[in-house]
Amino acid sequence: MINASLTPDDFTAQRLLLIPDQLLLRQGPAAGQAALVEKGRFADIGPAAELIERYTDAAQVRLPGAVVMPGFIDAHHHLTQAFGKALAFGEPSEIFRRIWVPLEGSLDAELLYLASKLAALEALRGGFTTVVDAGTRADAGLEPLMQATSEAGLRCVLGLICNDLGGAPSDNAQSILKRAEAHLLNGSKDGLIHPSLAISIPEAATDEMLRSVAGLCREAGAVFNRMSTSISAQWNAP
Repeated sequence: MINASLTPDDFTAQRLLLIPDQLLLRQGPAAGQAALVEKGRFADIGPAAELIERYTDAAQVRLPGAVVMPGFIDAHHHLTQAFGKALAFGEPSEIFRRIWVPLEGSLDAELLYLASKLAALEALRGGFTTVVDAGTRADAGLEPLMQATSEAGLRCVLGLICNDLGGAPSDNAQSILKRAEAHLLNGSKDGLIHPSLAISIPEAATDEMLRSVAGLCREAGAVFNRMSTSISAQWNAP
């Protein structure tokens, strides 16, 4: 069993030496290993005895019954659709017009926050530490979603939907691009939220909008996030 006495405060040191039962390496899980974490980043791994001797100033955190492993990345998530799972019953993605669009459109700021927080915590419980999300159709905007994921400690590549042919609340192209530029500057102070721009499906945007959005992402070094009902692709804009 994992030590139940551990609290978040046990992981706040600038230098941590994590000593789990198993450490997942490229060749598979290995016992007797440890990982050094410096300022929130993995800095060294190796046999526990060697790292304990090498890093005498590091705060040791023993994790009996635990596996330390890289976090998974969910490259296609919809954090604000958490409440819809009970309505979908495993149906194909074509139900988005019947369920997902009206459900998301009905969320106020509080429900948007709660849905996102639930989805973020479920992702972490499943071993996912990063998700890619195309944003929301809700009028409340992205701030409740950003707050929820940051509080949960989940990294999120968060898109702003830039459709100019429908499929999401839209305005004229100039207004959309103005919001897009502002969003790209709106990362979280804790570094967990990484802004991106999104087009729901290619048919939801004009060619000019696609070029403009890709150009903004390229200039900002951000991800251009294209989400669809069947596939998602994320790439650095050329």
